Amino acid sequence: MQDIVNCQDTDYSRAYGPLKENNQLLVWYVWAEAMGDIVVGIPDNYESTEAMNDLLARIEEIDFEGQISVLRTILRTIAGEMG
Repeated sequence: MQDIVNCQDTDYSRAYGPLKENNQLLVWYVWAEAMGDIVVGIPDNYESTEAMNDLLARIEEIDFEGQISVLRTILRTIAGEMG
């Protein structure tokens, strides 16, 4: 996971990169499922930015289907930039 996030030149990154965005999302979903109930904590000193708070507030104003659409688009973009 870290190699893909950090765009390291590894076998995993080279296999991940050419995947279509939906398949890249599937990779992350499968990894999340495999992790089960393990939760990676947010550092105690983490402070959200004003831009992030504004984005979340805007997403909360959208109906459920719209939220899913927006978040899917964001995740596809992020997943597509890794590998």
